[in-house]
Amino acid sequence: MIAYIHGILTLATPYQVIIEAAGVGYKIFITPLTYGSLPHIKNECTLHTVHVIREQSNSLYGFLQPHTCELFETLLSVTGIGPKLALGILGHMSDNELSQAIANEDISALSKIPGIGKKTAQRLLIEIRDKLPAHNSSVTPSSVLPPTSKHAVSALMNLGYSQPNALKAVQKTLQSLPDDPDLSLLIAHSLKNI
Repeated sequence: MIAYIHGILTLATPYQVIIEAAGVGYKIFITPLTYGSLPHIKNECTLHTVHVIREQSNSLYGFLQPHTCELFETLLSVTGIGPKLALGILGHMSDNELSQAIANEDISALSKIPGIGKKTAQRLLIEIRDKLPAHNSSVTPSSVLPPTSKHAVSALMNLGYSQPNALKAVQKTLQSLPDDPDLSLLIAHSLKNI
């Protein structure tokens, strides 16, 4: 299978990219968290990929880190979790936040992920607890910022803005948006406030 793709980033949205490698454009599904850390368009990019072949689809899912790729594959092993939901989980929580929620058996945190109800969260805890990649065993505490805001600040910094300016723009944007806004929306509106 395709372990990774290295080439020129020709298109990037919060949910998919196209990387051109050897004259072929590969469409790869990503999370908004990955989007926030991508290089600029027309630059070289490497994504570690999982190739999922189903009866009606043949799709690539990409991640900047190999351990996130492993975590995605681990999520796919859980009954009732397909690639779109697994990608949604990793788009809502970082690797460490997910590991923390599972280690603490925090069903309420897992249930806040769109598409995950209480029963799926319980099944996720039972089926994934012993399968987590080894790097996730030591979990770093979350910063003071909510996860979405933290990722938005990181995305702005990757676009070349300083941390104070990025932080100020995100905080200003949060005042005008509803509680817990979508990451792509938060990034787009924050860019207008810089």
